[in-house]
Amino acid sequence: MLHAKPITLTENEKKILEDLAKGTHTPLHLIKRSQIVLMAARGATNVEIEHKLELSNHTVIKWRGKYFKIAPDLAEISEKSPAKLKSALLQALSDAHRSGTKPRVTQEQVARILALYQSEPKKLGLPFSRWSCASLRKEAVARGIVDTISTTQIRRYLKRKREA
Repeated sequence: MLHAKPITLTENEKKILEDLAKGTHTPLHLIKRSQIVLMAARGATNVEIEHKLELSNHTVIKWRGKYFKIAPDLAEISEKSPAKLKSALLQALSDAHRSGTKPRVTQEQVARILALYQSEPKKLGLPFSRWSCASLRKEAVARGIVDTISTTQIRRYLKRKREA
């Protein structure tokens, strides 16, 4: 049977976590994570924490485990430089950076699409005098600027350009 990771807090950690848990301007995810750690430090089981905070088992185990791993470093920071403890705690309770998907259209391709938009369609031998998002998309693909792009994405680029 697995046992929950025991959490021990310094007085400084406890004070900061209590402030975060009660903060009216603290983001909800930090409030919940602070509450998980505080309840764990008081000896609450994962199941008790889940029910009291209305969180999933996965969430409680994840944040209790993360805090358990970082606790020795936080205790050292608390002892050596208490002024840095709050930022270390916030970092420990924050999500890891996720880069997301890589853009499918490079900045160079966007610049080429916008340059195409600046040109007059008639001078390019096209049968219309003004660009629509659909015609700009079609021409950008035909010229090999991009393999594929949506009309909606073209519209976003043009809007961004107008707002700049």
